[in-house]
Amino acid sequence: MRVFAADLGGTQIKLGIVETGTILCSMTLDAHSEGDLRDRLPEIERNFRDLLRQCGLSLHKIQGIGFLSTGLVDRKSNRILSTNHKFDDAAQIDFTAWAKERFDLPIKLENDAHAALLGEWKYGAGAGCDNLVMIALGTGIGTSVLIQGKPLRGKNGQAGLLGGHLMMDPSGRSCTCPSRGCPEALASTWALPMMLRDRPECRSSPWAQDGAVDFRSLFQWADRQDAQAQKILNYSLRIWGAVAVSMIHLFAPDKIVLGGGIMRSAERILPFIQEWVNRHAWISWNGVEVVSAQHLTSAGLLGAEILFHEDIEYI
Repeated sequence: MRVFAADLGGTQIKLGIVETGTILCSMTLDAHSEGDLRDRLPEIERNFRDLLRQCGLSLHKIQGIGFLSTGLVDRKSNRILSTNHKFDDAAQIDFTAWAKERFDLPIKLENDAHAALLGEWKYGAGAGCDNLVMIALGTGIGTSVLIQGKPLRGKNGQAGLLGGHLMMDPSGRSCTCPSRGCPEALASTWALPMMLRDRPECRSSPWAQDGAVDFRSLFQWADRQDAQAQKILNYSLRIWGAVAVSMIHLFAPDKIVLGGGIMRSAERILPFIQEWVNRHAWISWNGVEVVSAQHLTSAGLLGAEILFHEDIEYI
């Protein structure tokens, strides 16, 4: 099946035309997620049509639209329920009507981490594994779960999704969700400025003065032996390890796939998380393999096409 795919992240919007595990063409836009999504829909439409021209396709060759969002999504009603302070108007948009009016196509909505798991399960690092956990490390921390070959959703699509919002420290930093001390609030890209704010000793660090407060620069300065960058990085790694162990205790996977933009530093992250899991997870089976996603930033686009597969049974 050939579909339009849109992945609305907190930092970037990724658009593509996807056909059965292949991204035929794609583009990336700045998200500006502090604004309204309704204002971005004409641009998304225009870029979908540009992608058609790039691929030499006509609209009647497209079978549907897979539309992915952060936050809580009801895939059954095709509604975004809550975006956690990104595109705050998204819950008021009738996406089914938009897709019908602008393209005369069906649309299917899903959370971005859920879609990323589908993409890696069918076409990536999770292929052949029927008990799988996806942890996406990026602007936030998203999770998704596959149990005995069935994607976990629950009655409202939320089951298995909020591994980044497990309360790890009840007295910790407030999160963008109603809780506090969540992994996202402690060790995600959006939390890095707060991590600096709460650690005055880090402000003189070369990393803090670099102008790019993100994990890419944090890894670079940690490799240059910046002591404060190393301190924050080691703390972040422990938080991500704790998420992995918690997901193992909850869902008993055979494999954990780590995805998202932060995993561009997989050579540093994977050995640490695997060792952390080996040391701290209570496992009664043959162990859990921790691997990097094959499609670090495009697994969601691949998963958007899988939303139209009628043979997938959800639980």
